[in-house]
This record gives sequence, structure tokens and C-alpha cells, in this order.
Amino acid sequence: MSDIASTCGLEMFKSVMRAVGHLENDAVDSVSSYLLGQINDDGGFRGRTTASDLYYTVFGMTSLSAFGVEFSLDRTWNYLQGFGDGVDLDFVHLTCLLRCRAICRLMGGQGKFSSDYDDKNILARIEKFRAGCGGYNHAVACTSRGSIYANFLAYCAYQDCGMDVPDIEGIIRSVDSLKCMRGGYSNEESIESGTTTATAAAVVLLKNAGVKVDNSAIDWMLDRCTERGGFLASENTKVPDLLSTGTALHALRTVGAPLGDKATACKEFIDLLWMEDGGFAGSPVDLTTDCEYTFYALLGLGSLD
Repeated sequence: MSDIASTCGLEMFKSVMRAVGHLENDAVDSVSSYLLGQINDDGGFRGRTTASDLYYTVFGMTSLSAFGVEFSLDRTWNYLQGFGDGVDLDFVHLTCLLRCRAICRLMGGQGKFSSDYDDKNILARIEKFRAGCGGYNHAVACTSRGSIYANFLAYCAYQDCGMDVPDIEGIIRSVDSLKCMRGGYSNEESIESGTTTATAAAVVLLKNAGVKVDNSAIDWMLDRCTERGGFLASENTKVPDLLSTGTALHALRTVGAPLGDKATACKEFIDLLWMEDGGFAGSPVDLTTDCEYTFYALLGLGSLD
């Protein structure tokens, strides 16, 4: 996102921008007000508690920036500076730090935000999670096997910094090794059936890297879409959720796979999870709103064109 051209991050950013076309003006105002209300005095965005959380800050910043809603980038930048070069952060939060820094630079203009902490130092910490298979693992450093989740986040992190991912072939091999026997992708090897989020991440990564996406993965993902709208997280899940729905819709748009007559039902499912406080909830059985679910609702809506 520092340069942001033709990146996974840019495509998600564009999808959230397109979501405005699916919302009435008062709905846009309501969602924007909700997100603005999640910003704490220190510049970070709240998670599931009142404390600022770097992970949720990614989703809040992306959504407000894509909506064109002004908020104090200076204050948020100061919040980010508190993490230094990420010495105390795990893999996921290292990638969050890079994404947030990139959004500040994107929205603030060239040269607006400078730091004593170099993105390359943060990337060096991410490299400690490079797995023996050539991919990345989001939970364990220096392990033998990667995960789809980590491969996707690492790929995006390098793109956010305007840099080529080292050994992209290793990442692709890692992703290929995580394809499941009955279709889809999983974060673990030798699994019979995948998960929707892992499959969506794999599809977007492979497409963005210029690799042909297997049609069976696309078909498997389409099969997770319910008749009443919304995507199931796996073959064994009974209730659709917003995370699976948002990521699946974005992935299907990325590869140009049409939803057909299910598109309207998916929009209605997302609308169902829009709560009175202006945010979106995760599923019909979890009606708590937060910045993350609100982002995935917008991502899904913007992918329904």
C-alpha cells in the first residue's frame, strides 16, 4: 500500500470503496459514525474491549479510509510508533503494523509520515516465521510447515511495503501442499476438506501471483454458499458467518466466478447482520459488532457488483 499498485491490499481497499454503492446515504453515515466511535484517545481502534487493539485498528483504518472519512492520522500514527519495529509482536500483529503504517502513508501523502523504525526491520522479524517448506507459519517460528493464513499475510505485507516477496515459489509450493482431498484449502496438511477462509485466501494469493487457480477450489467455495445467503465456514458448519461470506465473495470476484441468483440472498444476509449501533455482527448467533466484522461486511458488499 505504500505504492499500493496491483496488490491484494489495494483490491480489498477498492471493494470497501464499492460498498458505498450498495448503501443508502444514511447507512454510510451510520457505519462511518460507528467506526469513528471505535477510535480511542491514543489513536488506536477498539477490539472486543474498550482497549485499543492493533489487529482491529487495521480494519477500522481501512474501512474509514476507503469510505473517504477523515480521522486523525497523526494520532493513529503516534499509536503505531509505540510498537517500534515490532520487537514484542507476534507474526499476525507484525503484518498488522505494516498494513497500518502503509495506510497512513497512503492517506497522508508522500513524505507525510516518517519514522525511526524501518519497514525492513519488521519484515526481517516476519522472516523468522518462514517455514522449512518455503511458506510461512502464523503461529510457530522456524517450523517445518506453513499455513495459508500466514502465506497470505506475508505476501500482503511485502506488497504493502512495495517489495517483492522473497521466494514466491516457496509460498506457492506451501499453498499447493495445503489443498484438501475433497476440495478447498486448509491451514493444516492432510485434511479431508478445507475451510472457506483458507480457500478464499489461497485463491486470491494464487491469482494475484499469476498462478492458475484450480476450478475445483472455486466450485468447492461456491458450494459453501447457502440458499438463504451467506457462506458456511466448512462442510460441517450449519450457520453461515460474515467472515466466511466476505472473504468468499471477494475471492470469487477476484477470479471472475459469478454467484448467479445467490447474489441477492448474500446481500440480504449481510444486511441482516447490520446492527442498530451502525456496526456489523459476525453471525446470526453472535450479534456483537466490531471493526473486523464491519470491514468484512463492506468487503462482501463491494464484491457483489
